[in-house]
Amino acid sequence: MNDRSRAHDRAGVPATAYFFVPLLASLATVFALRPQRRSVTRASVPPRGGTPVPRLVEQRSTAALAAALTRPAGAVPPGAAPRPSSATESTALGVAVRLAFAHHAAAGVAPPRRSTSTSRVGGLSRTSQLLGIAMVLWFAAAYLWQYRLGGQVWPTFRGTYVAGPYLWTICAAVACAAWKSTPRPAHETNAVPLAFVAGAFAVAVTVLAGLAAGIGHSPYAHSPYWLLTNAFYVGAPLCAFEFGRAYLLRVFGGRVTLAVATTAILATLLGFSYRRLLNWDGSQPEVIFLGSRFLPDLASNLLASLLVYVGGPFAGITYRGVVAVYEWYSPILADLPWLAAAFVGVAAPAVGLWVLDGLHGHADDETATPPRRWGAPSTAWMLTSTASLAILWGTFGFFGVRPSFVPSHSMEPAIDPGSIAVTRPVNPDSVQVGDIVMYQRGRTHVLHRVIEKRPDGAFIFKGDHNNTPDPDPVLPQQIEGRLIIDVPYAGWVPIWTARAFRALAGL
Repeated sequence: MNDRSRAHDRAGVPATAYFFVPLLASLATVFALRPQRRSVTRASVPPRGGTPVPRLVEQRSTAALAAALTRPAGAVPPGAAPRPSSATESTALGVAVRLAFAHHAAAGVAPPRRSTSTSRVGGLSRTSQLLGIAMVLWFAAAYLWQYRLGGQVWPTFRGTYVAGPYLWTICAAVACAAWKSTPRPAHETNAVPLAFVAGAFAVAVTVLAGLAAGIGHSPYAHSPYWLLTNAFYVGAPLCAFEFGRAYLLRVFGGRVTLAVATTAILATLLGFSYRRLLNWDGSQPEVIFLGSRFLPDLASNLLASLLVYVGGPFAGITYRGVVAVYEWYSPILADLPWLAAAFVGVAAPAVGLWVLDGLHGHADDETATPPRRWGAPSTAWMLTSTASLAILWGTFGFFGVRPSFVPSHSMEPAIDPGSIAVTRPVNPDSVQVGDIVMYQRGRTHVLHRVIEKRPDGAFIFKGDHNNTPDPDPVLPQQIEGRLIIDVPYAGWVPIWTARAFRALAGL
């Protein structure tokens, strides 16, 4: 943060004037669409026989209704003038009231009360639907400003640290209004203390790993001015994400696992530039990005989504806020190798998922008993966590072998493009002419065949499909591993996915 640009805008309209119109429009939208306190009566619950509950049940209190039921037919209430009525009418009314009261007592349903809900469409109020649409539009505007338009329209300090957080603040306000317009589920409880413990545990694991691997100075400035600036810069999108996550989980929370996973993936994708995500090519820098940034963020968002599902948006804000305070405000940070950062970034949220799922493992079961105080995590979460860690460790070479994607035609016909090549670490002295070996060249990795081994220990490589050898000799310390097997076409799935997203982004 100490390298941030502080250039001032040219003379003209003040910076804040550009945002008065969207701010006022957003506030007008929130206040216009807020739930109105109307005297709209809920639809009465009909008895099992299909007869509607009489209006007398809605208008009388429980005590008055009980007194009316105990009076004989035709009796006059105290203080009331006698009214001529037939015995048949009194008897019919008494029977109807008795049946309605008995139905409510048997079903454990209180007499209907006045409600503030507005008209509902498909189980969701019109207010919630409109606020949800407004939330999506504001999120799209803030995302495009941060990752595309901001650097082109207003490439200054104010454009990055004022305009961007300003838009995220509007997103947070609209998302909060949308979340509050939805009914609170019965399973929500106070999970803020648990979220704080989960965040503190993640920070503690990172610090302990840093004590073992190394500690470095924070790259961010810590003057009072920058502390406040960073609080606005980080806090605005954090609150927007958690309120938006809470709204989506309330709307689509019927299937807990699917809702939690979907919101976690969406929040993770929105945390990175779309250009960064679409430029995946399987190279070593991309693998490092996947392990040290993307997968830890995905694991953290999975835990945040489950916390928000259990305890609402403030649980997610607490968990992610504790981690953000350490990352942005601590003067020293753990300086971990990317493999260690990947392991710690996935393991700490996985433990939080384990514990939280053990405490609230049956929240998605309508017939379940109240939440358990302690229990083993569900089989689905255990299998998912185990499979994810196995894939992670296998990708990063924890099992002694390392898979790599082959994007080019340079090794045809031995290795087709789109294949997954599996290599094993090898002693450079044992490498022979004809071996297919992976070596490091700058920030990339190359998988070619050895065509010459020089007396000084250097190697000459050449792709089978290439006309000329590789330009520079390869030293022994550049050797990464020898090919043991390749899986044809196994790598085309991420390539086709990336191409599809690029095509959609270009529309």
